[in-house]
Amino acid sequence: MIKATILIDNQPSISNPCLQSEHGLCVYVETGTLRLLCDAGASGAFIDNAHRLGIDLSGLDMVVVSHGHNDHTGGLPRLCAENCGVPIYAATHIFDRFTSSRHGRERDISAPTVLASNHYDRFTLVDSSQWVSREVALVRCNVATNPMPQGNNFLKNGEALDEFEHEMSLAIVDDDALVVISPCSHRGAINIIESCRQFTGIEKVRAFVGGLHFVDGPQVERETSQFAHDISQGFSDTAIFTGHCTCAVAQNQLLAALPNVSIFSTGQILEL
Repeated sequence: MIKATILIDNQPSISNPCLQSEHGLCVYVETGTLRLLCDAGASGAFIDNAHRLGIDLSGLDMVVVSHGHNDHTGGLPRLCAENCGVPIYAATHIFDRFTSSRHGRERDISAPTVLASNHYDRFTLVDSSQWVSREVALVRCNVATNPMPQGNNFLKNGEALDEFEHEMSLAIVDDDALVVISPCSHRGAINIIESCRQFTGIEKVRAFVGGLHFVDGPQVERETSQFAHDISQGFSDTAIFTGHCTCAVAQNQLLAALPNVSIFSTGQILEL
């Protein structure tokens, strides 16, 4: 069994008011042989939460960065300062300049510049799917059967619309099944799941953990309905845990449509 702890998320902890929350995501994952971190939230607050939860991050085997936005990379400088040895895996375009114009003005959402200037040697940059251990693969989405979330239309890489070449997902093999962790799913969650199946050669997906990037707007009910249909048709036995960039409208719609959907929050432990 895979165990995942949501060290920080937009949604505050339901049971532990001492834990901090923020617009960001950090997931601590324990497999049969590895302890790893997927993303680092928007600040170093996930480290404080880990201490409060009794999780020792000094023994991490690796950190995986799903993409270059600052709500997933903002906590890396503190982690690098406090854990000098842990290797960090990310896509080759992780240090590009990213912007968002969602709220009417363009704002920089790039990873902290100090990561490239002071900690570049900590990163292993990859440009294609690869195994990083016997049970963990980093997967670059190469399936485009389903459309990407409409919320991507506000996001740029440099001067161009972001195609999310800098996004990677985790595929973890456990008992001949997959657990897929995709914090924002900018390339489309169904596309990402299919890419993980293709790369690993494993058909059964036991669980999916991540945001769907379904943001508030006129399109959200339509794209959420399509996702719910696709899950019901192809992944009705897959446990879907979502949060972070899945807006409240989409969350409620999914909960009403699918019995296999749950919403995660800060501090929650998922047994996958």
